[in-house]
Amino acid sequence: MDKIIAETFFTNLPKNAIALESDFVRLDRSIIWKFNELFWRNYSLWEKTYSEHFESSLPSGISESHRPEFIESSTKKFLQLVEKLEIKNKLPNKIYVYEQGPGAGLFAKGFLDNIKTLRSDIYENVIYLASDSSCEILKACFRLLHQHEAHIKLYMQDAFEDAQDNFKNKIIYARHSNMWGQLPCRLISIRKSGLAEVYVRAIVEKKYEDLIHEIKERGLEYVLIKHVDVWKEFFRCIKLQARSISFSEIDLENSYLRFLKETSNETAGNETLLSELIVNNLSFLNGLIDWERNGYIEVVDLIAPSASKRMRPLKFDGAISYKVDSGIIKSWGAKENKSVDFHKIRKLNTLITIKDKSNIKNARFLEFVSTASWEIFPTESLLQNSFLLPKNTHLAITCTSQKGLDYTIDAAISLKKLGLNAYPHIAARYVSDEKNIRHINNILKENSISKIFVAAGDTATISGKYASSIELLNEFGKVGLVYKKIGVAGYPEGHPGISNEHLIEALKQKQDFATKMNIDMNIITQLCFDADVIIKWAISIKEMGITLPIIIGIPGPCNGLKLLHFAIKCGVGQSIKFLGTKGELGKKITKNLAFTYSPDALISQIIAHPQFEESNVAGIHFYTFNNINGLLSWQEKFLVD
Repeated sequence: MDKIIAETFFTNLPKNAIALESDFVRLDRSIIWKFNELFWRNYSLWEKTYSEHFESSLPSGISESHRPEFIESSTKKFLQLVEKLEIKNKLPNKIYVYEQGPGAGLFAKGFLDNIKTLRSDIYENVIYLASDSSCEILKACFRLLHQHEAHIKLYMQDAFEDAQDNFKNKIIYARHSNMWGQLPCRLISIRKSGLAEVYVRAIVEKKYEDLIHEIKERGLEYVLIKHVDVWKEFFRCIKLQARSISFSEIDLENSYLRFLKETSNETAGNETLLSELIVNNLSFLNGLIDWERNGYIEVVDLIAPSASKRMRPLKFDGAISYKVDSGIIKSWGAKENKSVDFHKIRKLNTLITIKDKSNIKNARFLEFVSTASWEIFPTESLLQNSFLLPKNTHLAITCTSQKGLDYTIDAAISLKKLGLNAYPHIAARYVSDEKNIRHINNILKENSISKIFVAAGDTATISGKYASSIELLNEFGKVGLVYKKIGVAGYPEGHPGISNEHLIEALKQKQDFATKMNIDMNIITQLCFDADVIIKWAISIKEMGITLPIIIGIPGPCNGLKLLHFAIKCGVGQSIKFLGTKGELGKKITKNLAFTYSPDALISQIIAHPQFEESNVAGIHFYTFNNINGLLSWQEKFLVD
């Protein structure tokens, strides 16, 4: 099968051209979308004529969501939700799943096959709903799903919309793929003076004059089916003439258009494709989901991060596709209080997961609290009372100038032997040479410790060859790396002795090291009490190309005096001022140093931050101050509640 090559509608116009449309119209009203609709309505005729499966007209030749590994991942996510609902006795008797535009039914079949294999008891209660505007699509879907006939209900799209009240707030998982990028859209041009809309007129070569005359008399569908052998070449020769018309204020009712106008100075020269049908589709799905049971929407499509140059629809033989501007989806999510997560699958193919923000915040809070790593000081008393430490928690053992590196490593090994998930801080300035590195590697490998945290160290004295963490990492790379995961430090408020430029460059080098060595690496941040500073820093380093997961360092429960002492020791910029003079926390501490600090407010502020979804924040790391009982009691309170 030949590879389908994308072609533009906007290119040099033929010399002997004739108009397929009588006048210029908005792009979403152009006749090209009628061609797209007819392709999907008559795809079996297309297959028969051109010996191509309809997915050959998709940009990647196959929908990403039809790949077995994707279906398996989606099934597991669905079953995780089902099992949580089971535990809470909230699982409904009928478990509704809905797919809009099921294609030939490949996803549905894989999904139902997997559920039947993994949880046959759940399978008995699953009802898989699917709808499409093409009768041929539904027939093909039914043929593939005949083994699951008792568990599927197929609808023409109009019929499903008429029956949607029967399923309102009852569906716990809804999905579609490669649909948004085929909906009629408007083309918006961004200028320094504001916005303009591009109007178009379809034209073709003069040799098709008789065909155009017949279309005007008998209609496009009749002519394409009658002359199916020229359908492909006729569609491929269509070009669009373009002219721009400035927006008036009355046209700017759409919130995303208002945003584009407000930012037009910075984004002038870019374009975006705007489809109200995408917003309508989101609103339609929104009304079906059972948000109270943590239901969710999953969409796979070609997604552009933002408006960009030459952002226009392309033709793939009989079909049309374009990159959807993520800003449209984010704007809808903000309005509807929904969390919108974008996960790149391959190139621009993106998985979008939409959940209710109130549910996602609660779930994320509990996830962060239950999966948090802890940092402890290796004191004699703590090691003697190691039975207090949680078995499944990652325990980072701090390296200090008082105890030294060997003591830290020995403590981590002792705790590991007791069945605890401990790993050491390796401070570069306490490592003497290659021989010392080989010793560290050997002893940690012998004791099955495959994770370390690497930092420069809290001393100005350099014991050996390595002054910085990147120098030590590079040496580890030369000697031989035996670790699967490495943590490195991040500084949301900067470092008193290092410039921000140097900190960013160091993180880039560490990220390059992780990529080269094929290891997992995350950033654990220095103490900071300001959620806004944390999130904006996380976004800023992401924009600079640093995409490592970020684990936010947060103090566990402790008294105000200890908290203030630790903050000053760490040299955390504005947070010291914040603790001393500003905000509710600062006032409490200055009034009463015995005041007990609780971390839940800061965690909630981080998760609820309006830009949280734009960051790579992936969890939290507790600085325990060895107040193990206090942190356990606090953690248990939230997890039990």
